[in-house]
Amino acid sequence: MITDEYLIRSLIKLHHHWPEKGKIYIDLSPIYGSPQAMHMVADTLTQQFLNQQHTHIVSIETSGLPVASLIAYSLAIPLVIIRKNNFSPGLAFDKPGRWFHEQVREQRTLSLPEGAIPEESRVLLFDDLVYSGETLRVASALITRNKAEVTDFASIVNYGEDGAKRIQQLEIPYYSLITLE
Repeated sequence: MITDEYLIRSLIKLHHHWPEKGKIYIDLSPIYGSPQAMHMVADTLTQQFLNQQHTHIVSIETSGLPVASLIAYSLAIPLVIIRKNNFSPGLAFDKPGRWFHEQVREQRTLSLPEGAIPEESRVLLFDDLVYSGETLRVASALITRNKAEVTDFASIVNYGEDGAKRIQQLEIPYYSLITLE
């Protein structure tokens, strides 16, 4: 399937000064509501990583899960979910998973259940939206602590330059379907 970038961009809704003045909320839910757009997004991302030999795809809950599920299904690899605010049963790696989230202005924690990813796994780390890159940085640290390797980052949307710059510092390839300035 050919990706219609204009269609994908037209479905992304920017809400300026929300949740507070000076902030922006980027709503990708219209993409999820369009079967045509979802096919394009999932197929394009799947093609990008088709021959990369990933053993797992890891996604941060919740907005990225629909697309991550389709990619995992298409690549025939397991999907592992990193949870927010330590809502995983059993032991969880939640450090170095604490950081201050600038967009929502609060302390956040990501957790990955111990043993969710086998040692020496090759991981494609996916999030729907990269804003500051901090979520992927922290998620990557959790995966590495689990003795697996993050070999690629991917997102539907990269907003601005900050996130991409932070990800480049990790020296892991990053692919985003759409970049918004």
